[in-house]
Amino acid sequence: MSATDSASVKYEAISKTPSQSGTPKSRLTLKCSLQDTFAEGSAKESQILKCLGTQKHERAIGELELKRRKLENKAMERQHQHEQHKFHMMQMQMMMSQNQQAMPRLMLPQDPLLEGLGFMPELNGATLPSETSSLTSFAI
Repeated sequence: MSATDSASVKYEAISKTPSQSGTPKSRLTLKCSLQDTFAEGSAKESQILKCLGTQKHERAIGELELKRRKLENKAMERQHQHEQHKFHMMQMQMMMSQNQQAMPRLMLPQDPLLEGLGFMPELNGATLPSETSSLTSFAI
């Protein structure tokens, strides 16, 4: 490559680079390409913002749904505890009523001497009032 060849290559490279002192046509082309690039960037940016907005709304909706489920679970747990409490109370009442039905049989004395005398079973466990209690109830 000769010196003139390298100089012409340098000149072509410099002349093809757009400069601020370029022709009106090159400025117009540059202006249009910048406007196109800006418009594309703006369109992409608005699309991204729209997508982000949608994602934010979806996240907020998801969080509200999660809160609703937690509240439902708490309500169901309270209801379950209430029903368990009622069930245990009914069990206790049944046990108490069964114990009360069994109590008269347990309170009867199992003394074989009294049974042979023919007393009524209701009187077998009865005690006579003491003299002091009868005197105090009929004070003069």
